[in-house]
Amino acid sequence: MFYHNTNWRPKPLTPDGKRPPADKGYSGQYLIGVRDPNTNTITLHRAPMFTMTRLVSSLQNLSAIKDDSGPSADWSARVAARRDLGDVFGTKKAKATVRAQDRLKVDASHMTAMLEEVADGIDESAAVLPTVEDITETEAKGKPGPVPDMAATTPAEVYPPNVLIPSSILSTLPIQRLLTSDDEASMRKVLPQPGPGQSDWVSSRMWALVKRVKANSSHGEGGILRTNREEARVKLRMAFYLALLWAFRKNRGVLDDKATLMGKLRIDGASNGEVIVDDLLSRFAETPRGGGKPILTTTSETRLFTHICALALHLDDFAVDPHDLALALNIPSAK
Repeated sequence: MFYHNTNWRPKPLTPDGKRPPADKGYSGQYLIGVRDPNTNTITLHRAPMFTMTRLVSSLQNLSAIKDDSGPSADWSARVAARRDLGDVFGTKKAKATVRAQDRLKVDASHMTAMLEEVADGIDESAAVLPTVEDITETEAKGKPGPVPDMAATTPAEVYPPNVLIPSSILSTLPIQRLLTSDDEASMRKVLPQPGPGQSDWVSSRMWALVKRVKANSSHGEGGILRTNREEARVKLRMAFYLALLWAFRKNRGVLDDKATLMGKLRIDGASNGEVIVDDLLSRFAETPRGGGKPILTTTSETRLFTHICALALHLDDFAVDPHDLALALNIPSAK
């Protein structure tokens, strides 16, 4: 096989030993092979590439269907002309098709103003839509439980005392009889009945808080001791409110008798005993439509349990064993 180059002269080699491509306007090389049958050899000749276009001379005078300079440039006019022909000379079916197409036509010239009106309406409607924060807050309020503070930085701020207990009730809860008790046994007698007085879980924590308040009160009014005493008093009130909720559930049969209910809760001698009972009834009981006896429904009982759990978190420094709490309340752990 012989190779002859008769099209271009070879260029000199580059410094790296490679031959630069020829300036032929395209990449790659094209070779033509010529076979000599006498010697049975093939000779390759380098050849340039020629781009060719087929032309039909008889069609050169015709214009394309879509010619920007010809009469067919207006495609819509052509379609309209065909439509008119079909409407005049077409069959009944063709005429019905044409009329159906006319009914489906949309005047695009009026779409711009319509889109602007739609966009303005969307903006006006979006302005009155609630924000994500508003929706989250509404959902939280609709749940049967205290509303958590999602911006809290400490566990105590998630369910602060004034969220679990109204401030007017928290500051006036009658805990003086607890503080005058000589021992835990005598304190149990003044706890709401039935339930809390028989529970070691409740009485042990309340007695620890009573001793803490008494210890801080005997060391004067100054500095950190006063802060500890006030903190202990708040926790003691929260523990007493937990006992009230527990006994309130136990006394569901006398919710319509305020005097009996106050006696069971051991607040009949308090100046605001009736106010406390009204608060419990309004928050943790429901009155059927048309009036009747207040009852504990599934929703109101769930609300009561969630408040008890949140109060228990405060009493145990936010490390409560749900199983132990369920045993103390004498309810199934799953509930």
